[in-house]
Amino acid sequence: MAFKDFDELTVTVKSDRAEEITAYYSSLGWKKAEEAESKRFFNEINLTFHRPHGIENKDDLQLLQVYLDNGLNGLAKLNASPYPLTLSLGITFGLIFSALVAFGVCLAVLVGGIWLAGGISIACIGGVSLVVYGFTMRKLFLKERERSKIKRAELERTISAVISEGERLRGGANV
Repeated sequence: MAFKDFDELTVTVKSDRAEEITAYYSSLGWKKAEEAESKRFFNEINLTFHRPHGIENKDDLQLLQVYLDNGLNGLAKLNASPYPLTLSLGITFGLIFSALVAFGVCLAVLVGGIWLAGGISIACIGGVSLVVYGFTMRKLFLKERERSKIKRAELERTISAVISEGERLRGGANV
């Protein structure tokens, strides 16, 4: 392996965010050397960056890069699943209460006889529970959406601060 006088970094990003990500890494002293399509996914590309070994404030820039990566990963996770609690609870209990309604209806219709009243009661309990749970989930969704907005704003502020500090450390120069 030949000695290189530069550091190399390869990141995989969504195609539509390539320019934005390139600008972020440029603020930390990285210069885009190559852009190649991902072999695994059609909507992702691999960006390869280079940076001189002896760049001034390298340790600080490396630390900022960690913060940048954490912020970008946090945003990606938030975009992939903005309401995880609402989704998981909504599906789980929605299916349980729906099954309760279906069981009650089947019990009343198919078995009948003395089970008619029990089936109707079970179906009504399931239906009322489903409606009440729907209103509860709406409240939970609104709270979770607000928390998600706050988290997104916090991550965006972190990324912005990292970019500003990176540019400051490099004397305002953008590669």
